[in-house]
Amino acid sequence: MFLVYRLADPGTVQLVKSSSTIITASTCFLFLGRSLREMQWYALVLQTFGLLVTQTIGSAAVQPASTYALLVGVTTISATAGVANDFLCKHFDTSLHAENMVLYTFGVGLNFLIYIIRKFSIPGEPSFFTGYGKLEAILLIFLNATVGVVITFVYKYADAIVKGIATSTTTAILICVSVLFFGMPWSPSAVVGCLSIFLASWAYIRAGMKPASDAKKAPPPKRIKAGIAVWLLLLVVVAIILASSGIDSPEPEPAWHPSVCERKPLPTKRYYPAKPGGAFEDVLVVVFWNQNVYDHNRDAFEAVYGEFFPNMIFVGPVPRDYTSQTADHMLDIWPISSTTYYTHRKLHAVMTEFPCYRGYLWAGFDTFLNPHRLALFDQDRLWNTLPEAEPVLPETYDNEGKVWNTVTRFGPPFPLDEAHRDDWHWPWAFKPCLDAVNASATNVKERWQRYHEKHFPGAPRLLRAMTDVTYIPHTKRDLVLEATPLFVDCFLEIGLPTFTAIALDEGETPERLEFHNVLYNRAVNETLIQQVWDKGGEIDAMHQFNWREPGPSGERGPWHLREGIVDKMRQILREEGERWGVESRRRR
Repeated sequence: MFLVYRLADPGTVQLVKSSSTIITASTCFLFLGRSLREMQWYALVLQTFGLLVTQTIGSAAVQPASTYALLVGVTTISATAGVANDFLCKHFDTSLHAENMVLYTFGVGLNFLIYIIRKFSIPGEPSFFTGYGKLEAILLIFLNATVGVVITFVYKYADAIVKGIATSTTTAILICVSVLFFGMPWSPSAVVGCLSIFLASWAYIRAGMKPASDAKKAPPPKRIKAGIAVWLLLLVVVAIILASSGIDSPEPEPAWHPSVCERKPLPTKRYYPAKPGGAFEDVLVVVFWNQNVYDHNRDAFEAVYGEFFPNMIFVGPVPRDYTSQTADHMLDIWPISSTTYYTHRKLHAVMTEFPCYRGYLWAGFDTFLNPHRLALFDQDRLWNTLPEAEPVLPETYDNEGKVWNTVTRFGPPFPLDEAHRDDWHWPWAFKPCLDAVNASATNVKERWQRYHEKHFPGAPRLLRAMTDVTYIPHTKRDLVLEATPLFVDCFLEIGLPTFTAIALDEGETPERLEFHNVLYNRAVNETLIQQVWDKGGEIDAMHQFNWREPGPSGERGPWHLREGIVDKMRQILREEGERWGVESRRRR
């Protein structure tokens, strides 16, 4: 049944399940030889049509033939199981509770066996009690157990057909309650359907149920054989349709999904009200500082980007004057003069403490991000500036129907920047990084050797790249967590590109960030961004973007927030969003 709900919409499922009561009656007739009066058959047909009318047929989507075959099969199996339970409850003189325990033991054993098989064959399969820690889940289990006991009494003292009629009547009652008390819109078809169900239920009972002695009669062998033959024939037909049409079992939810992984609250609260369904709803943005200059930088970043990125966490070194403004940061107290090193520790800490995200967007506080462009990226792939990274092209056209000129829209790939002892201006940073690679586990080391031989065979060299923006998907989380502790002493601009390159599988390519590096040029800021767009180019990220500017005392004196910068950047991003389009994300 769980597979059915994942393959078909609820409207389709309910429409097919509407026939379950009449299938139950037919099964009782074929298997157990129980005959119904003519008026009772009419009542069951009327009830089936009443259920069909109450469903909003327009909400039921057209499904493949294989899905309908599965629905019919599940409905038939459910009806047959009800009839079998009916027979067992009436023909064994023992406690109903003992019967319940015996019958449900088979279900528990079968489900546990399937769980064990899936646990060892499917990566990321949830643990046994995942999702059962909530009060709602416990109450649901209790209510289902209560329903099971009540249904057993119905089987014992009435029959499976009455159970089906009661279920259908409950559907009609719930529709009436929803209309009267919960504001559900009503329609003439719903009223007619509910009245038909109530009338059919009354007519069935009025026609008279068979006495208990009739229900306990041993069914004729010929009827049992005929019933089994018809039932097997139906199963064969369903199996043939499934085999010919093909039906894929739905993939289990990934390990990061909220349904299997409960997200712990972030220390950094949402700046804006939550808007579920956004492009970055499952992405955690890790905003890092490599020096303790939070104040206005943090406030401006949050005010501009909080509308697009609902999940943000701020990391950085402990400030000289710890205040409440930084109480919701993840702070690092590593005693070292150069805070450039601490970032590996914080990336590792964030990914360890907050595992339930599809990916992690690592961004410096002084980095410009274009959320409208980043929304086009694949959140299950790496995003960086490695040379093999592929640019993300929008699937759209200009007014003349021609594909945009990607040569002018995107710059050339970033050249491979090698860091080694002789020609790099921070030679002392080379050895700790090389030691980290050599100390890695066999799997990590083999991955690095493969990447190394592809790009710069020969003398041991390391990769250096800008690390102000990087995206790491959950699929690479374990590899990155394995590598980061070894790179604690490694310079950030070497370490982060190195272990993200290590995370690439053979033949895999990351998506390329169109990154503009204007470090130390404080005059550009939003001016450069606008110039790139005016020329028809693209920009995914830029560093360095300054939220603040020096005061009258110059750069060595106090800095203050640039006047109007927050409103200006929000306006720029709104205009960029209008060019892309709110829904289609296409430029106009």
